[in-house]
Amino acid sequence: MSPLRIEVYNPQMRDWVKAGEVKPGDPPGSISQNKPDGQREVYLFRCEHNDNESVIYRSEAGVDVASPEIRAISTEGLKEVARLKDGESHTISVKTDVSDARRVVRFTHNKR
Repeated sequence: MSPLRIEVYNPQMRDWVKAGEVKPGDPPGSISQNKPDGQREVYLFRCEHNDNESVIYRSEAGVDVASPEIRAISTEGLKEVARLKDGESHTISVKTDVSDARRVVRFTHNKR
């Protein structure tokens, strides 16, 4: 089991589908959010090096640049959204760049 599991809810299957994981020492993961008012946010998430918790942040600046090799994200205005201990979950609803539909994403910290 991974320390920080990322899942997306699939309404057709009525179940959660694994979308990724972040382990201690891995670079933070990220998801962009296109808000209805046209503004943009970026969520960053990581598993702490000690594996005791995972943290989810939101960058209200919403500046990110991606290429196949790298993604750069502005940490200006970075705010903590959730701090997860073993077995705790947090969900967010996002509209990303890659999907027309809004998605519900669940983050769950599972200590090894």
